[in-house]
Amino acid sequence: MPRRTSHTAEQITAAVKEIQEQTDRGSAIVGAAMMDEMMAVVLQKRMSDMNRTHYDAFFGQNGPGGTFSNKIELFYAFGLCNETLYKAMHGIRAIRNKFAHRIEQLSFDDPSIAELVDGLSAYGFDVPNRRQKFIGILTIILSLVFATGVDDIRVKSIAETHSEIYIGLLKRFFPEYASIMDKVWKDYNAD
Repeated sequence: MPRRTSHTAEQITAAVKEIQEQTDRGSAIVGAAMMDEMMAVVLQKRMSDMNRTHYDAFFGQNGPGGTFSNKIELFYAFGLCNETLYKAMHGIRAIRNKFAHRIEQLSFDDPSIAELVDGLSAYGFDVPNRRQKFIGILTIILSLVFATGVDDIRVKSIAETHSEIYIGLLKRFFPEYASIMDKVWKDYNAD
């Protein structure tokens, strides 16, 4: 599985244009796929560096970041979205699933999908139809996900952020290795 790379504002604009040009089914499926991909980029930017094996295990089919639903849960758990955005993301996912798992021709006005689109936002969203509401809310979500991933803010180990405390803890719990740890720490700081 290839590691994901950051997107540009121009790519997001082009993606939204592509979503607008799709059929209703295409807008839902392609738009959700783009959101899924963008969320993976942001999650990757927030986590500690992973080698290829760990990356593939995390984002692989059975990994914690392997499904769209799991990415939404991780996004919320990492504090990358609030409750309102979290619910809207799951709403987009549910709409995608309706379109993706039914063979008959569907539109945003199909009763089972219309109900989901109507539930996407508690705020008044003044647009002429459900298709535009879906695309409008999806565009807002894509923009927020993009903005969330602009800075590279990673979770770091205590060894990186508070190395002296980390070494002190190691020495306290493994006193038999204290002199070795002192030497490693001294050599590490000499660089």
